[in-house]
Amino acid sequence: WQVPAPPGPPLDPVGFHLGNGLLHTLNGLLVWSVLSEIFRPRRREGAGAGIPFLASGGPLIGAALFLVHPVQVESVASVWGRKDLLSGFFALLALASYLKAGRAARGGGLLSGLALGSYFAALLTREGAAALLPVVAIIEIFRSREDGVAKAARRAARFLVPAAVITALF
Repeated sequence: WQVPAPPGPPLDPVGFHLGNGLLHTLNGLLVWSVLSEIFRPRRREGAGAGIPFLASGGPLIGAALFLVHPVQVESVASVWGRKDLLSGFFALLALASYLKAGRAARGGGLLSGLALGSYFAALLTREGAAALLPVVAIIEIFRSREDGVAKAARRAARFLVPAAVITALF
């Protein structure tokens, strides 16, 4: 894959740095979205609202730590790190779309399609994005305690089966 040249003089690294910084910022917003969805309080009969800090401040702190963590520096600072940023962007978009589709009363099919398309784009960017499948399975194992095993299994199968087929064909 050829990285498109940014605006400006040829081989000017400023455009690449700006593009990588923008992608990193978008990834931080997606991390916040995913964490907000995971720690979102779920109400059941007789159940409380969950842990208020994890539902409100936890995702923000988690996203902030993601944005400033030193392991991210190389991907943001170097031109060849764009593949990591793009793969992370598409994988996080797939996960955020999947989590939102699971609770959507309407439009869940569109969000599920976005999740699968984003997963495929993440695979095209980097093969390591296949690690998203066990992550979704683990999330559903923990969510099955609240929603019931049958509902969590159906929800997971709607994403994991097509994603596994995409991965096998890839």
